[in-house]
Amino acid sequence: MPPKRVRTKILDEAIIDPPPAKLAKHTPSEKDNAVAPQPAGGEKTSGRPCTPPSTHSSAIKDTPYRQSSFHPCSVPKHLSHSSQGRSMVETLSTAASHEAERRHLSLSGPNRTCSEMRQVLRVEIDGAMYEYPILCDEFLHADQPHLERVLDNIVGDELLWRQADGRWIIDTGNFTSETHRMHRWFANLLETIVQAAFQPSKFRPSRQTIAPSLEARLSGDHKDDTLTSPDIVQGVRGQNDTRHWGDLEFFAECKITHHRVHFKDALMQIARYSRALFTHQIYRRHIYSIALCGTQATFVRISRGHIIHSPAIDLTTNAEQFVRAVAGLFTLDDYDFGYNTLFYYWPPLALEDNTDRQLRVQTGKWRWVVVEILCHRMCLIGRATVVLLLRRVGRPWHYAVLKLIWRPATRTDESDSLEEFRGCPGVCQCRWSHCRDSTRVSRPELLRPSRVQNYFIPTKEDEKEARISGPRRTSNTSVDFHPQIYRDRDIREYSMILMDEGVGLWRVKHLVHLLRVLRDGIVGCAIITSRGKVHRDISVGNILCEPHDPANPGNELWDEPSSPDQDDDGGSSLDDPPDRYDFTDTSFLVPEECIPMASSLDVYVAQRYANQGPLGRLFDFEFTILEARDENQVRSCADRTGTVAFMSARILLATEEKPVVHDFLDDIESFFWVFLWLVFTRAKTFSGLSDAAERNFNQIFLDPEASPPWKNLLFVQPKHLMETFKPLLTGTSWDLAQAVAYKFRGFLWKYRYNTSTTTDYDRMSLGELMAESDALLKPRPGVPQNLSQEEKWEIIRELIAIFDSAILELQ
Repeated sequence: MPPKRVRTKILDEAIIDPPPAKLAKHTPSEKDNAVAPQPAGGEKTSGRPCTPPSTHSSAIKDTPYRQSSFHPCSVPKHLSHSSQGRSMVETLSTAASHEAERRHLSLSGPNRTCSEMRQVLRVEIDGAMYEYPILCDEFLHADQPHLERVLDNIVGDELLWRQADGRWIIDTGNFTSETHRMHRWFANLLETIVQAAFQPSKFRPSRQTIAPSLEARLSGDHKDDTLTSPDIVQGVRGQNDTRHWGDLEFFAECKITHHRVHFKDALMQIARYSRALFTHQIYRRHIYSIALCGTQATFVRISRGHIIHSPAIDLTTNAEQFVRAVAGLFTLDDYDFGYNTLFYYWPPLALEDNTDRQLRVQTGKWRWVVVEILCHRMCLIGRATVVLLLRRVGRPWHYAVLKLIWRPATRTDESDSLEEFRGCPGVCQCRWSHCRDSTRVSRPELLRPSRVQNYFIPTKEDEKEARISGPRRTSNTSVDFHPQIYRDRDIREYSMILMDEGVGLWRVKHLVHLLRVLRDGIVGCAIITSRGKVHRDISVGNILCEPHDPANPGNELWDEPSSPDQDDDGGSSLDDPPDRYDFTDTSFLVPEECIPMASSLDVYVAQRYANQGPLGRLFDFEFTILEARDENQVRSCADRTGTVAFMSARILLATEEKPVVHDFLDDIESFFWVFLWLVFTRAKTFSGLSDAAERNFNQIFLDPEASPPWKNLLFVQPKHLMETFKPLLTGTSWDLAQAVAYKFRGFLWKYRYNTSTTTDYDRMSLGELMAESDALLKPRPGVPQNLSQEEKWEIIRELIAIFDSAILELQ
């Protein structure tokens, strides 16, 4: 009986309030960083590790402008009841798990249809589909003597055999016949080769049979991925002979003919299955698959930068090339096969036991248990950001946050940006970073547009349906199509950044606590501003709060010797996981005192945090740049970074003809939208939203076209802000939130939205206002470039005073 597998709880798309994640089994091995020795044991594997599912939220491939991934269906999903009935190690308290489950159920929405998934995939791939003639030679390589031994060990049968002259022959007579027969024959062909090529490894400790799925749907932790399955699959079978996306190692797709349309359909399905695999296995770096169309086989490599495929190989005339490529693929070690081998399962998968598993990761001298997925930007091509809450092995009171991201190679690594803010309050602290993997190919000049590339370029309808707006590098239809060539800007690099711990704001239960967390984040923003920088991605997922019982604050935990960090730490789980993020009791909040208008930021920081450190921190410094930039750096909407839901109205209204410079007030305005977002989603979780409130929520946060005028509307007509806000607070203890929002709006009106017009917006009806396109759709001016840092602090200090006053009133 295979060992029990652990699954991971998910928090959907980056930003929406995340919940917990439990973990599953598997063990890693980094080529240049060995992971703990594996105990001896049988070779039977168990379920493969699963990663969090996704919902309505796709990530844009290249432009930093993120579509709104905050639809209520795009929220954390709690996976305590994982597939296949396998047990997971409890990494969170029961109360915390139930809270996450309730939130997910209240905010989740319907799953996507097949048509909607194709639209999302076209938007995410955005034409990054290329043919690479040396794909098999470059990536499916194997030591030649070893490959020859594998080929010698292939046991010929009626489907595949080697003639006396050494030439391979494949019987392709059934590859253009009835579909199910074709699937069985192709699965048998692959299985014949894999039997000779398989070598045990940490992620694949025992050989799994390659078999046709026979239309049996794979189970999954995300409902977008449960109504489909590949034609050919390899992975652990669970109860009732079912398979789960988290257990899948390999898949292939089959079509009866090699007609261009069938080939296109095969690649589209491979793209969809790869998205599901990336979603459920967060440690996957890239994926290999095969598309068989008639007797033509095409090898496919899916990375976060592009999809590349080989020229078609005719199995009738070129069986040798096909056999060698398949043998090379299945002799790859875990790293080259696509796993991030710094991750691993404990106890190892190779052990035949029923012990619950944990997903672990090694970062330098520290080993960690993955506790919760705080953020998961689910996409196929793009940054694919994942943020994990970790607990240290051997030091269960030491927690940290690990960020995984595929950043454009042209962008500075985030760890370098964070180095400038070392020791600053309100800003996350980098403790370790690793940047090794890349989507580069050795001969980029050989990449040429796939013959079906036009099917993977989004139309305007796709972009609208996917709720994406902003500049794209192309927007063609299959009729009006110009092939896209590969460019250096398509290259992405894989960064891992370890930081001090924090969790999502959705766990905060009291207004006074939330105001302190947001205020501390604004202080962090003020520090960024004082260094002449802008963050450009303030969002609900990029502001994390501290635990209520930070043990051994400062560097003490990080400085402790790492020798006790052994995987066999006396057990794979705590008997009762501590609930470090139960914020029901606010007694941990040290009362604050009134601070007079501080003359400088340094003075304010010294006085404010004399008794208790900051409770909130800004994360995600990927887009942080100098605020002062020349005109050449502000073009083609280059400053439209961030997530639509939290971007300032001014930035949303920017166009290629009239770009704007992102300034510090745009960062500050994002805090306003974060605050409103949290009030909306809190009401939705605990009491539900009225139809009117639901419409307001969608128009303000989720619809890129409606968002700019509606956001402006809340500024030009404060009574509408109050009418929007009040129903969300009825019957709650958050009444003061309305006053904070009103004053925050007044602050932004004073410094950004007041155009000194004589128009009396407050007397106009909603219809009249929405008809005033000049009033609601006119980008506001930026901050004068000659403002000194002291003058900027005086402006931000005025907003901080609003929060300080409300906090004093509530505590």
